[in-house]
Amino acid sequence: MKFSCPVFVAIFLLCGFYRVEGSSQCEEDLKEEAEAFFKDCNEAKANPGEYENLTKEEMFEELKEYGVADTDMETVYKLVEECWNELTTTDCKRFLEEAECFKKKNICKYFPDEVKLKKK
Repeated sequence: MKFSCPVFVAIFLLCGFYRVEGSSQCEEDLKEEAEAFFKDCNEAKANPGEYENLTKEEMFEELKEYGVADTDMETVYKLVEECWNELTTTDCKRFLEEAECFKKKNICKYFPDEVKLKKK
């Protein structure tokens, strides 16, 4: 399966360089970054559909880089897939919807308490 916009935009790559400390910090950062991208999108500085497609294998490679345990990768993939299927918009609100869905699915619990995020 290919995604029209990599989930990592909403989860990780939005964040730049800093440390995520625990699940609550991950959720807070996810919300803040989604709001920032929503604002940028409304100012035509970001487009929710502009990112390259990721295959399942590519997503697993990215998850591994961020410290997700091999045993959790399929679970995270399924949660992401569920969120993508639940999205109701393709406009700028997509960033906010993604963040809310990931929070609701408790996706942050699958990442180490401290993970060095990188901007691509």
